[in-house]
Amino acid sequence: MNRLHPKILLLLIAFLLVSNLILLVLVMKRPEPPRRTDRSKMMQEFLEKEIGFSAIQLAQYDSLRNAHMQRNKPRFDSMSRLKTTYFDRIRLDADSMEEVRLQQQMTELQAAMDQQLLTHLREVRTLCTPQQQPVFDSLLYKVTRRIAGPWNRGRDSSGR
Repeated sequence: MNRLHPKILLLLIAFLLVSNLILLVLVMKRPEPPRRTDRSKMMQEFLEKEIGFSAIQLAQYDSLRNAHMQRNKPRFDSMSRLKTTYFDRIRLDADSMEEVRLQQQMTELQAAMDQQLLTHLREVRTLCTPQQQPVFDSLLYKVTRRIAGPWNRGRDSSGR
């Protein structure tokens, strides 16, 4: 049987130990991924940098945002409860009438949330000066196309 010399084994162990230590140091020194900052602050920075909002406009926006969030919190809570109830049904025997009822409730609630968002965006747009409105409209168009997903990119409003 061919056995490795003890010195070769020691060198191999030393090499593995050093390489593991180097890997450990590299992993520990790797920068942390950037943490998600406060969305409100991100939006204010966006409005200030991209659209050119003044301090007064930012304060007005903050008031609008707070009111919008207060109006929608009950809706978000209700939607969360409805979806939990709906998806918990996977463990149950199918009761299509109950599922249809939950679907209708979620649809109605989502429609109310979408309408409230549209109203909020209109209110934010009224904060813009006439020079800022085309920039706001253009950026909003880009954002809504991105939200719509990759299946909608490149299509015009008629679906072509």
